[in-house]
Amino acid sequence: MNKIFRLVVLLAFLMIGCQENGEGTLSIEQVVVVESFLAPGHPASIKLSSVIPFTTDTTTEIADAISGMEVSISVGDLNYNLVEMTDTPGTYEEPTKRLVIEEGETYQLQFTYFDQEVIGTTQVPSKPANFEISDTLIKLPRITEDSGPGGMPSMTEIEIIWDNDESDYYLLTIQYMEEEYDTINTVFEIEDAEAAANFSSQPLQVNFYSIRSMQFSFFGRYQIVLSHINPEYASLFETLNQSSLEGLTEPESNVINGKGIFTSYNSDTLWIDVLEE
Repeated sequence: MNKIFRLVVLLAFLMIGCQENGEGTLSIEQVVVVESFLAPGHPASIKLSSVIPFTTDTTTEIADAISGMEVSISVGDLNYNLVEMTDTPGTYEEPTKRLVIEEGETYQLQFTYFDQEVIGTTQVPSKPANFEISDTLIKLPRITEDSGPGGMPSMTEIEIIWDNDESDYYLLTIQYMEEEYDTINTVFEIEDAEAAANFSSQPLQVNFYSIRSMQFSFFGRYQIVLSHINPEYASLFETLNQSSLEGLTEPESNVINGKGIFTSYNSDTLWIDVLEE
């Protein structure tokens, strides 16, 4: 299961059976889970779903979509009504495309669920500044059964840097861009090529990251994406990294009268090619 899908699953789980609001207790059926990651250059999309009550015999990983909501997003004095996508129940988007996500702007999500006003607010972070990589091309030998010990590649470190004077949170993801997997080490079988080809950092509050050449499992082009993320996004990743659902703590939420996450991020992209020597 890739990390993005695990994020979606995690948002749907609750370790408790009810939630307090200003007027009393809501049953688990009255709690909505919000999932939204706003970013410049991408249309605003909101997913609403029900809670999966967590028990030791929980087997489902699919939460029920919540349809028929009147969802809006406001920025400044402007308010935009979202509509539910016919092909993806529970997903709401702004149909006119006039809602543009911009750096530095604050966006507020609002809708009513079981007579409770559900609200989420996020400010879009700045785009990473001075994002640089030490090498955009590395060459590695293909390792086969005939290579012998002398065929093992030497260790190369690729240094990635950016500005981060305020110790903000950043997330680095490395994505394999080729349609077919061209294996570097053919001696060992790779069971999950997608998982081996794509990897990411933990949320970082520094201004550098190192990638070792041995982390690349396939020849080809890779996209390196640095995302400036908000604290609630970082917190979600930290919860995700717990080893199993057993003992899992409930993810923090920045949604009033609901669960889940309404957040934003801003990204920049670099490229690196891994070629056969």
